[in-house]
Amino acid sequence: MVPEIIFIKTLEEIEKKLQANDPYELLGISALLRKLLFDRNCLYDLANQEHKIKLNFIVGNYCYPNFKELTNNSFWSQQDSFDPNTAPPHIIPIKISRRNFSRRVILITGKNKHTVIEIIKYVAHIAGGVHLDSPKSNKEIELKQLDELNKLGGHSLITRQLMSIARVVLDAMNPLKKKILDSYENTY
Repeated sequence: MVPEIIFIKTLEEIEKKLQANDPYELLGISALLRKLLFDRNCLYDLANQEHKIKLNFIVGNYCYPNFKELTNNSFWSQQDSFDPNTAPPHIIPIKISRRNFSRRVILITGKNKHTVIEIIKYVAHIAGGVHLDSPKSNKEIELKQLDELNKLGGHSLITRQLMSIARVVLDAMNPLKKKILDSYENTY
């Protein structure tokens, strides 16, 4: 199967998993996000070889709290405000590069900052999206504790954060998706 078709099918699968709203299905989003963006020979790059569309992400801009304001038992999470489509009106959308997207701080636990890529890797490799394993680092242990203790809107805090990441990724992938679908429509 050609990379463009796998790319389109992967985006469709993420959309279905988000709509299913099932905890197991939502875990699987982490594997798909990893495949799209972070694996060696990631699917976005393979599908984009011909089209060469620059990948940008639109995220909600924010000021996270100063570490001094957080105690060891507290946390801060951007949650739905990461996705400008679900953010409150006072959150201003900004455009960021792929590199800045993966490094974007989206959650703070105690004294640790957690980035988009760290959340995806935690869900994929510790929480069961790809593998189910025990946390090893202090950051992973904090994420596991937060994942087990805090539920919001029927889902863990980490799962809700993954959902907002997935929505932002889907929006960022739309230009390439449209280009591929247009090219296939014109071919057949």
